[in-house]
Amino acid sequence: MKKISILTSGHYCTDERLFHKIGNTLSNNNFELTIISSVHKINEIKNNIKLIGFTGNSLPRKEKMKLFEEQLFKSNPDLIISAEVFPMLPALSYKKENPNSKIIYDVTEWYPENMTRNLKGIKKVLKYSFLYLTSYYLIKKVDALLIGEKRKLERMESFVRQKPKTIIPYFPPLQYFNYSQPPFDENEITFCFTGHLNEERGVFRFANVVNLVSQKYKEIDFRIKLIGKFDNEQTKDTFEKYFIDQKNVTLEIHDWMNFENISNALADVDICFDLRNKEFFFNNSLPIKIFEYMACGKPVIYSNVDAILDEFNNNEFGYFVNPFDSNEMISKIENYLSSIDLLKTHSENGRKLVEEKYNWEFVERKLINFINTVLTSA
Repeated sequence: MKKISILTSGHYCTDERLFHKIGNTLSNNNFELTIISSVHKINEIKNNIKLIGFTGNSLPRKEKMKLFEEQLFKSNPDLIISAEVFPMLPALSYKKENPNSKIIYDVTEWYPENMTRNLKGIKKVLKYSFLYLTSYYLIKKVDALLIGEKRKLERMESFVRQKPKTIIPYFPPLQYFNYSQPPFDENEITFCFTGHLNEERGVFRFANVVNLVSQKYKEIDFRIKLIGKFDNEQTKDTFEKYFIDQKNVTLEIHDWMNFENISNALADVDICFDLRNKEFFFNNSLPIKIFEYMACGKPVIYSNVDAILDEFNNNEFGYFVNPFDSNEMISKIENYLSSIDLLKTHSENGRKLVEEKYNWEFVERKLINFINTVLTSA
């Protein structure tokens, strides 16, 4: 039985992609799997997968790297999957002592954009340049790449055109996502916004649009369901103030939920929203959430970022809108308020697309074949 270790410096061991998707697939196909994380302390076995974690992200880099190395030499893998750039360092150190082992980089982030987004001026230029060159050097050293989506493939082709690589998308496993039709009955409608609840992802634009619609349709009860976490208490207070005087608006705030519970949490939802900014990071990233909403049968009103428009036609299972155009968003909401049949059609269309194409089961065999190819390559 071949051994595989997944290393992550940015996610919990039970992360939806690393554990529920890649991890379960490898474990179910006769690989001995260990997931090692520097984000949290853990030592347990779940679904026959070893979960090893330590709190290392506040440690000096050398010490953090040493802890990764210790766990790697204990697990003694034939193949290492690095979920970020930093874990490639201990992976390469292990490979130096075990030259027959293989390393795969799982490319799911725009790096180094994700590390420099909040910097400005010369500090941003210098850090971006350093991280970009470092990542270029490290990617040259690995054996193969898994890539989350097509737009990230373009950059990786420019880095390492000849290196083995394949796209392994973010599609949801159908076993975790049950279909539920939107329950709107012309009397009450539920809007949902999930994830990081902050300005750049459009939580205030969402609040403003719901506020305007609820004032216009006072005969309808509007229920707002937030699932995630506000950046801070000030952001939360600002959001709540939009609805202080709205008697037909009910606000529910839920914390982060386990991956297995997302489907149940969305069962009573009619429409899901995401109104993120159209900056480089978001405009070129295909969101995981959109596939989960589709799988649950929830129509979406989503920012018309380029990565989404590359993949989908507008109006199939929701609307892709200019996130700064309140009138456009209100118009799309009104389409649903005036037609339960449209809401139902978009719900069924989204689920059908997931069942036919956008599900994890669809790409599992591709992943296993690629892993086996890398393991047997010279």
